[in-house]
Amino acid sequence: MTQQGPNFHGDAGRQFGAMAALEESIAQVRRDYAGQPETEVLAELRRVHDDMGLQLDPDGGRALARDIAAG
Repeated sequence: MTQQGPNFHGDAGRQFGAMAALEESIAQVRRDYAGQPETEVLAELRRVHDDMGLQLDPDGGRALARDIAAG
């Protein structure tokens, strides 16, 4: 019998999955929008969060958009 990695169930598993999906989406925004105007980056971050049913933190979102826009 082979040993498998952790098997997450219930709310914790969904939270881990959602966080991983969000992190991948943000990484994709970084790849696609690096060097673009901050307003465009922020709009895309908002769209990504909205699509996942999440609310983008206003201060954190602006800081992240600034970082991505800086390339």
